[in-house]
Amino acid sequence: MPGSPPPPEGPHDELLFRTFAAAMPHIVWTSAGGGAASEFNPAWHAFTGLPTRLPGDAAWLTVVHPDEVSAAEAAWESARATGGRFELELRLRRADGVYRWHHVQCVPVKHPEGSTRWLGSATDIHERKTQEARFEHVVEVSGIGVWFCDLPLTTVTCNAIYRQLYGLPAEGPVTGEMLYRAMHPEDVPLANEAVRRAVEDREPYLLDFRVVIGEGEQALVRWLQATGRVFYDAHGRPERFDGITRDITAQRQLEESLRRTLLEKEESLQTLERLHAKGQSLAAELQAAITSRDTFLSIASHELRTPITSMKMQTQHMRKRIVNDGPAAFSPERVTRLVEQSERSIGRLSRLVEDMLDISRIATGRLNMRFDQVDLSELTRDMVDRFMPQLSEAGHTLELQLSPGLVGRWDRERLEQVLANLLTNVLKYAPGAPLKVRTLKQGASALLEVEDRGPGIAPEDHHRVFERFERLSDASHVSGLGLGLHISKHIVEAHGGMIRVHGAVGQGTRFVVELPLSGPSE
Repeated sequence: MPGSPPPPEGPHDELLFRTFAAAMPHIVWTSAGGGAASEFNPAWHAFTGLPTRLPGDAAWLTVVHPDEVSAAEAAWESARATGGRFELELRLRRADGVYRWHHVQCVPVKHPEGSTRWLGSATDIHERKTQEARFEHVVEVSGIGVWFCDLPLTTVTCNAIYRQLYGLPAEGPVTGEMLYRAMHPEDVPLANEAVRRAVEDREPYLLDFRVVIGEGEQALVRWLQATGRVFYDAHGRPERFDGITRDITAQRQLEESLRRTLLEKEESLQTLERLHAKGQSLAAELQAAITSRDTFLSIASHELRTPITSMKMQTQHMRKRIVNDGPAAFSPERVTRLVEQSERSIGRLSRLVEDMLDISRIATGRLNMRFDQVDLSELTRDMVDRFMPQLSEAGHTLELQLSPGLVGRWDRERLEQVLANLLTNVLKYAPGAPLKVRTLKQGASALLEVEDRGPGIAPEDHHRVFERFERLSDASHVSGLGLGLHISKHIVEAHGGMIRVHGAVGQGTRFVVELPLSGPSE
């Protein structure tokens, strides 16, 4: 055996061997085999406390741990039968009764005359064995699979946990093919690349991957993490590949759960933000509605009060004259004038009420329309004729340009309402200014334009003129609810058309109504 002394061949050699054996710190012995007495060095007796001469079998059976006796006897019989080496790790009892691990080895030495003598030694490995046991216990408790292999890879040496992680048999060789076969197919390319980097680029081996244990619906998918390193020989050639593998399924599941939780919380936060924004928008709309209501009540009360006050004063005046002077106090001309004044007041009240009703209809989506074939130029001429007395009285000069035969599918009364609002707008905001009204065809649409040379509207205020209750002049200067253009816009849009305003301050104003000849799309 390595490190064992050569067999003694004579008295002098025997003395040298005994002296050498006595000087050795670990146990050394010689034996002829069988039940013959063995010769042990002093280290044996110091350790075991046994007598100096004791038959070989009896000596060993006394100190070998009972759990290892069978294995020791089988190994010894095999070595004697084959003439081979005996080597085993055994626990030997110390003189105080404590068992300690020893590495026991014994080799046969044949003399020229044909006899065989066995030379053996027992080295105390208790500390190493204890540390290994502790390490294996820690590895087992932590669930770490340990593996190592020589390169190029053929088989992998691993512990039981490693086999369990891959779902491999408890016994038998573990090959690279078996490991790749257990991997999830999608992760095999990742594993190949990680191994290549570890071998060729000398990078640390780190890989998270899945293994599939079982088949079909009962298959179990497990996440593993492998960490390792490739070792190289003196010439830089890859020699060994060692590492550990652990189960990270719970960690992955927790990460996925946290990810879903974060997504859900983010969605909840976004929902809250949307609700908050919606709440703010609703609050702003509510405030705007309250402001519009207050504005409407203020304007409506003022506008309604004016004709009512006028009619009330006329009635009081008429009653007073009748009481004092009788019916004869009113000449036919006077009665006619009073009736005309009353009719104007009633007409004004009627328009105000109708505008308020239209606003209600627009808000509830019930702005009824009755479509029929209408000649826009004819309608425009009729409306201008109705407004001529008021236009003449206000000092307007009129230019009328009408294209004949401009017929479309429209609601006549509603278009009359639009044109009336535009002409009324001219009377209010551009009294006495030159006025042009024209109709023309443009492609599949008809255009109605009302243009004045009045004070004009600043471009930044163009959008405001179509809003509810919007009046660009102070209420004390211009009467009305500020609803005419707003209602006109909805009427035109109900026809599938649009209304626009052009102009600037000092350049007059031009309203353009565009109507599809075919009417609104169904």
